[in-house]
Amino acid sequence: MPDFLRNDQRIQRTLPDAYSKLMLPVCGGHALWFPRKVANGGGALGDIGYIDDGAFEKLYNVYESPPPGLPGLSRPVIGMTLDEQFNMTEMKSSRRSAIELRVSGSNDIASLPLSISPVIIEPRITLQDEKFAYLIPPPPVRKHHLNLNVCDELRDWLTVHRHMLREGTIIITKVVRSSGWLGGVANGRKIEASTTVGLNLSALGRLDIGASRAYEVTQLGSIQGPDNWTKTDEADYTLIVGFVMARGRFNRLRTGQKVKAATTSAAQLQTSSQAGIVQMEISADSHPTLGAGDLETEPLDDLEAHSETEHDTSSSESSEDGDPTLLAALLDHVLLTNTDIDVAVSDSSIIDDFMTTHGTVPSPSEIIAVFATRSVLTNNNGKS
Repeated sequence: MPDFLRNDQRIQRTLPDAYSKLMLPVCGGHALWFPRKVANGGGALGDIGYIDDGAFEKLYNVYESPPPGLPGLSRPVIGMTLDEQFNMTEMKSSRRSAIELRVSGSNDIASLPLSISPVIIEPRITLQDEKFAYLIPPPPVRKHHLNLNVCDELRDWLTVHRHMLREGTIIITKVVRSSGWLGGVANGRKIEASTTVGLNLSALGRLDIGASRAYEVTQLGSIQGPDNWTKTDEADYTLIVGFVMARGRFNRLRTGQKVKAATTSAAQLQTSSQAGIVQMEISADSHPTLGAGDLETEPLDDLEAHSETEHDTSSSESSEDGDPTLLAALLDHVLLTNTDIDVAVSDSSIIDDFMTTHGTVPSPSEIIAVFATRSVLTNNNGKS
């Protein structure tokens, strides 16, 4: 199948967003369309930067090289977990669709975990969904992350100093690294469908024949690398990131003004009855959208990301903000519905926790955010 999505300039720029949205429910973070080496700014714990066109762009590091004129933070002695084993050899946006990893120029099928170079793999996709994404990292694969207390410290730092940074700035709190990557996005066209048929058989009772559907791959965009991959390579490429982000009102955030900040925390996201800093729940007058299927006739057996029309990220789509993210949309919704709040700040792990609890991707219009507020005084040198 030709790589139509990558070769079509009209839609090529939409690939990073489509990929990250589809992969969000299964990889527990923001999947990068253009992974890079950590040594080249691909993303490490404490890195300050932004995501643009599917790549993380490092500007500073809050522990080692803070922005000029701003105080840095001491690298935590505890609360930083490094080189944790990451055991997901294959991540797919849906369990219904299948991937066959055919070795280029042969009839051989590569097995998992992937032990050959990703660049010589020709993925063959059997679609059972209109949209599908996947990520297959060759070993070694490692996870690095910060605990909640350290993330709280980063949220405080970003709340105080965000006016000295570009809008859309994030601080990395989690990374998944690998020696390489094999991933992609596929769009399909439905070619057949059937419905559930019930038969009353005297000997067997009632027999239900389930619905089925199939899709033809019409567009495919893939990412594979690096070109010089070997079995002895270390986990040097950042594939997935989690982060802290702050969003604010430009017209109310003048330097030297006391601002009111809403802080969201992943620790209190589990249930609506739990007291604490923040909770997110589906509104009583709306229902979560789980995917393209009809829940009455087509139960979904896995999480699916919403389509572009199912949650509004328009407030975070400008080039100055970097790529649109669901966390930005959620924080902007907090600002929109709480006009007395100047800054909304949170860790992207609240989204993963929400999906674990509710089995669906949160949509800004379908959640209720409960948060703690506090006043923060900023001055010209960015200190509180």
